[in-house]
Amino acid sequence: MVTVASRGEYWLTNDSLLLMLRDEQEAERVYRFFLDDGQRKIRFISSNDFNFTKDVTTGRYRIYEVKSEQSFNDGVYLELCICAGKWDCYILTEGLPDKKIPEKGVIDTNKCITKTVVRN
Repeated sequence: MVTVASRGEYWLTNDSLLLMLRDEQEAERVYRFFLDDGQRKIRFISSNDFNFTKDVTTGRYRIYEVKSEQSFNDGVYLELCICAGKWDCYILTEGLPDKKIPEKGVIDTNKCITKTVVRN
């Protein structure tokens, strides 16, 4: 079963280190991507630490929760729409970090849940 846990807009710095998500209820959360002993991680940070520059990419995002789907591993998927019909997809191995657990693992994947039809 695949369920949409959240969706909204995102801002990602062009160095792909800082990510801000704003959901449909206007709640904002900011994260930092980093490497720890060669493993990619994501950390929850204060929105005060997020500096907007003119070098940001914006778009739509979706977060899915997946359980018992034949084509996908169970877990939480973050998908960022980078242009019409193209999504960057990540598996959040333990879900999104928060104030209680500010740091969690993330895996890049080419298996996206979102299927976008582009019409000319």
